[in-house]
Amino acid sequence: MLGVSKKSKCLVIGNAASDFLKLKYELVVALSKTFDIVVLAAPDAIDTETQQKSKALHGNNVCLKHIHFETSSLSPRDASLILKIKKFVTKENPDIVILMTIKPILAGLLAKKFLNSTVPFIAMFSGLGRAFQTDKDGRYGIIFRIFHLILKMSLKSCAGAI
Repeated sequence: MLGVSKKSKCLVIGNAASDFLKLKYELVVALSKTFDIVVLAAPDAIDTETQQKSKALHGNNVCLKHIHFETSSLSPRDASLILKIKKFVTKENPDIVILMTIKPILAGLLAKKFLNSTVPFIAMFSGLGRAFQTDKDGRYGIIFRIFHLILKMSLKSCAGAI
């Protein structure tokens, strides 16, 4: 159809829906002013305060969507998250993807490699998490070494990191 343009869309994937609207509220508001549609995706249930803030922003084309994954640990079972994010990004067809917290960052950037996509992915670090903690003797374990290697490799496909 002539004269019909695609609406700009930003997809943000994180560990907790409440983080979007409590800790990152200003970011969500700024994104809602920049993009026609902002999709916030997280695995957890949405509390009352988050629902109220989401409804207030809904007029600004912000919506919350569920994407299931475990947030508490880092294990080989998390490989399925790569496929989930790949499918989610393909379905949503965003113009940009922002990944918040370490697990969505790792899985999302690896999914980008499989998508062979030109869509920019941005990693938004908010802390290092347990993967960078040492054991009782002050050493990093095998999980750290594997995690560090995957993170280093996946950040090469990242459009930016903040």
